[in-house]
Amino acid sequence: MRIGILTLLGAFAVAPLQAQSALTLTRSIPLPGVEGRIDHLAIDLSGERLFVAALGNNSLEVVDLRSFSVTHSIGGLSEPQGVAYIKESSKLYVANAGTGECDVYDGSSYALLKRISLGEDADNMHFAAASRQLLVAAGNGLSFIDIASDTVTERVGLPGRPEGFAVEQNGWRVFSNLPSSGGRLFVVDRQRALTTGQWRVGACFPLCLDEADNLLFIGTRAPARLHVMSTEGRRVVPDIGIDGDPDDVFYDAKRSAVYLSCGAGYIDVVAQLAPERYGPVTRIPTAQGARTSLWVPEQDRLFVAVPHRGDQKAEIRIYEPRLP
Repeated sequence: MRIGILTLLGAFAVAPLQAQSALTLTRSIPLPGVEGRIDHLAIDLSGERLFVAALGNNSLEVVDLRSFSVTHSIGGLSEPQGVAYIKESSKLYVANAGTGECDVYDGSSYALLKRISLGEDADNMHFAAASRQLLVAAGNGLSFIDIASDTVTERVGLPGRPEGFAVEQNGWRVFSNLPSSGGRLFVVDRQRALTTGQWRVGACFPLCLDEADNLLFIGTRAPARLHVMSTEGRRVVPDIGIDGDPDDVFYDAKRSAVYLSCGAGYIDVVAQLAPERYGPVTRIPTAQGARTSLWVPEQDRLFVAVPHRGDQKAEIRIYEPRLP
């Protein structure tokens, strides 16, 4: 009888957590004329703009989040993948896979200011605010761009092409995955510009960091799993099955939840029930190929990029947690 009561109490405890971490579609924003694959997203919080790297369309789409419409499009790009907006300088950075260059634009006029050579397949990028560096995955390594001079100041070579990476904001570590190198994850010290460790995860693609708890959330594709690891490489819980083709993952610290956008057509939500205990996956249908996304904690919004496929037009979908 005691076991039954404990089980029932546990069920009541889990239910509110699952309800809080579940997401509801609140709005869809059309991306007129956008064809092909859509890659990474970035946001300008004060200007209420969302930047969308339309890789297959060779354009960057600017979405006004007040009118919920596209207000500008930068064309003539070469497979844009990574995008970042720096508020202090009002500059927009776009990494082009086709040319291996990072284009720097004025964030107001969208005039091209500079091109920075990075290496083949320039991809994802993240900003390290404390050191004023923009880190970009390109070629077989990570390039560090000083945003004051817009020049590459350091480059850390890796034995393969990085896919996803996460940057400590209160430390100096960068965690970068290399799915082509036997599924290894490398630890980079960006202060000394060298690798300090590595461990094998699998065919890892997206990853994010819970810096407060020293945890990494890593999505793999073959098989499709969520790995929860400490930043020292210890597996925290058994791997969790997720939907196929995960490409972005985010940790919602406010609700202790993990959001994964999967190209198989779902957002997977995993609730953190305790520091080393995670609940079952809640699957939220999206659309085939909707694999890239951006969680914006300041707005409590998850933006999901949906490509044009068949009758489904290209759009940005906004999801919000059911409870504040």
